[in-house]
Amino acid sequence: MPAGQQKIYSMRELIALEDDPNRWIVPGVIPKCGRTIIYGKGKSYKSIVTFDLCVAVASGGLLLQQFPVNHFGPVLIVSTEGSIYDNRDRILGHLRLRNLDPEKVQLHFCQEPFQLDDIADVQRLRTELERLRPVLLVLDPLDSCFAGDENSAKETKALRRNINSVITDLDTSVVVIHHAKKSGKDNPEADLRGSSAWQGWADVIVLFEKAENQRVMSMAAPVDVISVKTQWVRNGAAGHVFSVIPMHDKIRGLVEFAYLEESGEQALHVYLKQLVYKIICDNPTPMSTSEVAAVAQASRDRVALALSTLTGAGLAVKDVPVPRPTGNGRFRQVLAWRVTKKLPLVDAAVQIIAYQRQLERADLDEIEITPR
Repeated sequence: MPAGQQKIYSMRELIALEDDPNRWIVPGVIPKCGRTIIYGKGKSYKSIVTFDLCVAVASGGLLLQQFPVNHFGPVLIVSTEGSIYDNRDRILGHLRLRNLDPEKVQLHFCQEPFQLDDIADVQRLRTELERLRPVLLVLDPLDSCFAGDENSAKETKALRRNINSVITDLDTSVVVIHHAKKSGKDNPEADLRGSSAWQGWADVIVLFEKAENQRVMSMAAPVDVISVKTQWVRNGAAGHVFSVIPMHDKIRGLVEFAYLEESGEQALHVYLKQLVYKIICDNPTPMSTSEVAAVAQASRDRVALALSTLTGAGLAVKDVPVPRPTGNGRFRQVLAWRVTKKLPLVDAAVQIIAYQRQLERADLDEIEITPR
């Protein structure tokens, strides 16, 4: 409904409203056409997980490749955290993990903030949103979006009102990433920073917490565990949503989140998959399953499952016959594992763009300018 055209419903009209059969982008966490605040202390992975959500919505995938997403379409991220290059690499990591063609992902990014308590900037944002028609708008972090005092309900009122009008007029969902108050004697737990008006405004408030140096099953080293819970859900039940372990794959330049269920099996599988991939990347010659298992210090069955997952992702292949001793000076041919040379779609696109840029520069160098 256009701004300034208030609709007053009778009881009959209110009852007759056709209900939206699915009011959630992510069930119980991110409402469709709603207001979500995500917050937590520093380095709790709230921005990285939110970026993963954006890629899932923009590509028709799952959140963290595990949790269902009900609505898909264009996404706009407005983030001032880090540099444009850091954010580009972070987004490319999410695309690489899913092996997505960037040309087919409806994701848009802006590094400069819109001041949403400024009329001119609000209009500029609305113009972009009318052009993109995003399902989801992410503002990261909250304090970059306005010039006032975040502790003042009065000074932040215009910001909340303008976000409300964007949601209503453009049928988009808004996720705001915010910070927790600093810990102290009077505040040992994480608490939402700023005016208490934010808590009444949000439809959902999501808290990210990090527990460091946790021991999980037979992983060689302690890991961080990220727990995500809803602290407030309007007309719904709040509570624990999921826990994940962030695992850094330095070879491919990405972070993969392993879902931590009670048994820890899924997390161990992701851990072994990354470890096995590193082992066969580092080894100069192809390796048999038993050889990989010996280096990984894991059971052959677990390693075989990890290798099967890598094969499905196009990262490894078992096609090289190698001689292995059977005793008494005899040998038999065993198929061994090697990494594939096939580029992920996103890296192929990066190379194509770099090559096109090179050609453009070469063309410019050949242009002769004749002085008058």
